[in-house]
This record gives sequence, C-alpha cells and structure tokens, in this order.
Amino acid sequence: MGPSDQYEHPVLEDIAGSKHWDNVVDQGFVVHRPKFFDAETGIRQTEAHLFHCKARFPELGYQSVFGIELGLSQYRFKPRPLIKGG
Repeated sequence: MGPSDQYEHPVLEDIAGSKHWDNVVDQGFVVHRPKFFDAETGIRQTEAHLFHCKARFPELGYQSVFGIELGLSQYRFKPRPLIKGG
C-alpha cells in the first residue's frame, strides 16, 4: 500500500516511495495516464493529466489539473481543455 492508494492519481510521495520529493521541490508536477490501452479493443489510449501538486510560493502558481494528450506521431504531450483549477 503506497501513498497514492488514497488518491486517484500518483502523488509526489510515490517518487522513491518517500515524502522527500514533496519536501525538497519548489514546484511539483505529476503526469498520469489512467489507461495505456483499452481493455476491450486493445487500442492505445492517449489521454493524460498534468497535476501541479505543489507550489512552495503562491506567486509561482497553485495546485491545478490540466488535460493533456499524448501525440503519437511525435510522442509529445499536447494541451487539452482545462479540467479544474485550484
């Protein structure tokens, strides 16, 4: 049982299994792809979320979630509409 068991997505504590990464960084981001493949069709899923988990200083940002999509032609993430803001 890890830290993300209580969340819907990985958190900074999941990196190396400790709170160290949550404490050391000024800005903490997590990219999460909920599904890699569709279980029924076997088609690769490209939906992902960019979680801004931590901002040490308020003037540098706030916790938020952005929708992104993996572009399979260049293997780069592309922006999607905003999901929710902090």
